[in-house]
Amino acid sequence: MSLEEALLKSVNISERIAEFYRSFKDPLGEYKYRKRIARMALEGSVSLMIDFDDLLSFDVDIASRLIEDPKPVLEAASEAIKEVMRVESADYASRIGEFFARIANLPDSLRVPIRGIRAIHLNKLIAVEGIVTKISPVKQQLIEAVFRCRECGEEVVVKQLGRGLERPTQCPRCASEGRKRHEFELILEKSRFIDWQKFVLQERPEELPSGQLPRSIEVIATHDLVDVVRPGDRATVTGILAVTLERRMRRDIPPIFQTYLEANNIEVSSKESIDVDITPEDEKRILELARRPDIRELLVNSIAPSIYGYRDVKRAVAALLFGGVPKIHPDGVRVRGDIHVLLIGDPGTAKSQLLRYVASIAPRGVYTSGKGSTAAGLTAAVVREKATGDFFLEAGALVLADGGVACLHPSTRVLIDGRAVSIEKLFDERRSVRAFSKGEVVELNYCTHGVVGVDGDLKPRPALASIVRRKIWRGYMLKISLDNGYKIILTPDHLILDYNTLTWREAGKFKVGDRVATIAWADGAEPGAPRVSSASITSIEPVLYEGYVYDLYVPDLHNFVAESIVVHNCIDEFDKMDPRDRVSIHEAMEQQSYHPDTELMLADGTRIRIGELVEELFRSYPERVVVGVNCLILPVRDLGIEILTTDFNRIFPVAIDRVSKHVAPSRFIEITYSNGRSIKVTPEHPVFVKRDGKLVTVRADEVKVGDLAPAPKALPVAHRDSILVRLREAFRELGYSEDGCILFRTNSPRQAAEIQDMLLVWGIESRIRKGGSYEVVVDKDYVGRFYTLISESRAVDSYCNRREERDDSLAPIGWVRVTSVKAVPNDGVEWVYDVTVEPTRTFISNCLVLHNTVSIAKAGIVATLNARASILAAANPAFGRYLHNRPVTENIDLPPTILSRFDLIFVITDTPNAERDRELAEHVMDFHRQYYPETLENVIPRDLLKKYIAYARRHVRPKLSEEAKKRLVDFYVEMRAKSQGVDSPIAITPRQLEALIRLAEAHARMSLSDVVTEEDAEAAIELMMAFLRSVGYDVETKRIDIDIVMTGQPKSQRDKIVMVLDLLERMMRESGGEPVKREDFVERATEKGLEENFVRRVLEKLYEGGEIIEPRPGYIMLLRSR
Repeated sequence: MSLEEALLKSVNISERIAEFYRSFKDPLGEYKYRKRIARMALEGSVSLMIDFDDLLSFDVDIASRLIEDPKPVLEAASEAIKEVMRVESADYASRIGEFFARIANLPDSLRVPIRGIRAIHLNKLIAVEGIVTKISPVKQQLIEAVFRCRECGEEVVVKQLGRGLERPTQCPRCASEGRKRHEFELILEKSRFIDWQKFVLQERPEELPSGQLPRSIEVIATHDLVDVVRPGDRATVTGILAVTLERRMRRDIPPIFQTYLEANNIEVSSKESIDVDITPEDEKRILELARRPDIRELLVNSIAPSIYGYRDVKRAVAALLFGGVPKIHPDGVRVRGDIHVLLIGDPGTAKSQLLRYVASIAPRGVYTSGKGSTAAGLTAAVVREKATGDFFLEAGALVLADGGVACLHPSTRVLIDGRAVSIEKLFDERRSVRAFSKGEVVELNYCTHGVVGVDGDLKPRPALASIVRRKIWRGYMLKISLDNGYKIILTPDHLILDYNTLTWREAGKFKVGDRVATIAWADGAEPGAPRVSSASITSIEPVLYEGYVYDLYVPDLHNFVAESIVVHNCIDEFDKMDPRDRVSIHEAMEQQSYHPDTELMLADGTRIRIGELVEELFRSYPERVVVGVNCLILPVRDLGIEILTTDFNRIFPVAIDRVSKHVAPSRFIEITYSNGRSIKVTPEHPVFVKRDGKLVTVRADEVKVGDLAPAPKALPVAHRDSILVRLREAFRELGYSEDGCILFRTNSPRQAAEIQDMLLVWGIESRIRKGGSYEVVVDKDYVGRFYTLISESRAVDSYCNRREERDDSLAPIGWVRVTSVKAVPNDGVEWVYDVTVEPTRTFISNCLVLHNTVSIAKAGIVATLNARASILAAANPAFGRYLHNRPVTENIDLPPTILSRFDLIFVITDTPNAERDRELAEHVMDFHRQYYPETLENVIPRDLLKKYIAYARRHVRPKLSEEAKKRLVDFYVEMRAKSQGVDSPIAITPRQLEALIRLAEAHARMSLSDVVTEEDAEAAIELMMAFLRSVGYDVETKRIDIDIVMTGQPKSQRDKIVMVLDLLERMMRESGGEPVKREDFVERATEKGLEENFVRRVLEKLYEGGEIIEPRPGYIMLLRSR
């Protein structure tokens, strides 16, 4: 077919599809696609969703071509959208460069399982279903490059169709003028880019053949399809199957290509669509079962009936399957309804079989073991793709088992620090990170803005907003006008405080005449005396808007004042975050770093600018670089680059752990000290100061003139003799005395700083005085020491010998005063830098003790992924078999922070018992003979059991009765009463009370009851007591102590650890702060009545936790006094 024929054919297809858009009617007789195209203009959309069945019924030939040769048909369909759009909305058609036809609802014959993809599907339109496991950041793909000729300046446009950058072969002007040389430069500003993203779609667990690994396929999403899915989503991707070369062509290997899918449409499955399908016949059988009086026993009997015994465990598993009721409190706090159960058992006790059975009947159950059950395997991990080096966020098992963001218009004025500020001005794009919230990409910006909100008593009070959030909005917002003259524009789902009912309601549910809560100031009152008032809504009108919308996060009150109205803040899980993750997010946002000219002193006395050091390391080790949020991080601990650090008891050398570079801010804070030195840092950088007699860190822009800051009184660096020689030469040449002081004068600020550092190496403090030149002044208190050192007499040799005998690592820390704090603009600096020293997070530089901060938080990828799942976990004991004389935390290698999240923990031991062993053996033998007991006939079939559980979780939300509430409260108070003695362990905490509520709700759900009765509460208490007796029992005191689970150690053991720490601190004081010999300490501890093995085990844990260090072999010391 000639090019002319192909173009004619394409035009014909485009006209035919345009006719389809204009004329196709739905069963109600309405023009389906004309309405959709008109709505695209209103919503600001660029994609039109086309049902394949509609196209098939309109024109079979075009539908067939779409499957067999999809690219030209899709291009024609997209062009046809623009043609129709010119009629429906000419203005919108002229503004939008390109529209996209998205195909939905392909027939089952074109839905190909990932495992079934073959060569016959290449270049065809197919639909693939699966779970998103990995996703890359959004990038920009060059599709139309503009090149400029270096000879004549002519610009040439080259479409980018294949792999690599396609360049022009010649310049038309130069060729016409006879010039043969053709060199081009790429003009990025004029080139055209599109959004591009890659994710991995993995086949669903229910489709996985037994004994097979899951298969996956890469998907390329472009334009408005980026960020549609997130790890853990179940999605159907309609697209064109294409190939890319798997590896470089070689003569000795065949040309192997790897398939991938070019996405045309992505449909994310809703929660309901992936749940179990329940027919009316199924519902009838379920309701009949629920009416049986023995339904709960029947359910327990139906759980893994082939596994003998384990009555309490199966009751707990039944509760887990049905689950409690999740709740969201008025202040936005979420309370989970999912129940988590942990089984710790000896090998061969059927733990894995029980887990597999539960995974088969639980809706969206996922079974994972081995590597998949690590922290990253369960939640989310950042993995690096070998081909590109890009970081991908990969969903773990919990995310794969998972189940709108309310915002304000950018012009909305928020009351910030007593003045009205447009909310968009609070967002600093340079300090933002990207995250997911309910399937949408949002940007977060750490802040400290003072706002006003209302507390639980409906009284106004100040609070602190810690996050500004923004996201893209396309569609209608609501403009609400009040009779007090204020107006607010917000998304329809944003919550506003209803003044009449004092409840939070979505903006879209208000009507004219309703009253909303507002903040007003009484006549004659000071601006700081607000009161709660109300205003009536006078009008509500929709406003079409496309662009960023904003919100604040207020951790304390969860609300704030905008346009005088009390509005709810964004409900995100910041309060529940692990503190380390929260710190990592804040550090990524804040870009806490030093100006590149800041000088570091290494442990050998070498001085180097931090920017030069870090850039040289990045150039030398590019393969180690970790890409973060607006920053680059480089681990360097193994390189042995030592710097001086301090724990404020001693100064000692330590290897730099990692270095980083951040995008520079628009301004710096320059702080000058009384010793004449200054530092230039980002405004958020932590700085050590002394406040109220305590050493604290504050933001650099919060440092005040007069603050005291720590400074070393000596620098224990190597090669002091050579430094002494240089000092003598310098002072002989440029040194002099004046008014009893010794001075060194130079025109170089760097030389002055170097002289001051060298003096401090020998314990001589000085200050730098600035005038026409720079003078290093040795004060009168140190003149005697100075003359002793600088003179050539034997006295200096004896002084040097005495200095060599001293341990300079114990040099104390002194204080200098802040003399100046000022903000200075960024003078063209692109990057700022930092070094990280573990575990002290301090380093010595500029004759000051400085703070450092860098954290690697999953390669700078910060995301929130849903993991709303019940967890049934099983583990073998750490020692092979469970040791009853040791607490659960020693029997299983899980940290208390994880262990305490389980509602129930059960220990399954293989203990010989003649009667039970006989019953178990007969049970196993009968099953192998296929002779099943009568009890197996009285169970619910697996398929029906799965539907019964799904029905209960979907439709039944039981509430506590007064009787159940009283029984649970009485039990909680009774258990707490046992802990009222000074030396009594804690028997139960509010976390167990919440678990009791969940268990009681689950017990009620088993009978499809809408009310939690006293019987349900008793069943929950029985399970809780079984758990407490199993793992919350302190073998030493013979009492229940929940701290075994909550903190990892019972009170009796915690008291012994305190004895160890107290003894170590006392022995260090006795030795004058010197390290203590380990064996001497162990001997003293055993004399105090502590077991030797216990003491050594505690010392190892303290060392691993960074509370003690080993400055030299065989010696230990506390990192800092308690």
